[in-house]
Amino acid sequence: MRERRILDVNVLAIFLVCDHPGNEHVSPIVEEGLREATPP
Repeated sequence: MRERRILDVNVLAIFLVCDHPGNEHVSPIVEEGLREATPP
């Protein structure tokens, strides 16, 4: 069974702002989730 995660809108906003102080922390997690969500 795949692990499911809920993406908070604030995390997505931090991901989209490249110079946000938290971007380096959330980017790897969000990018991993996006790679798994899109078919090859």
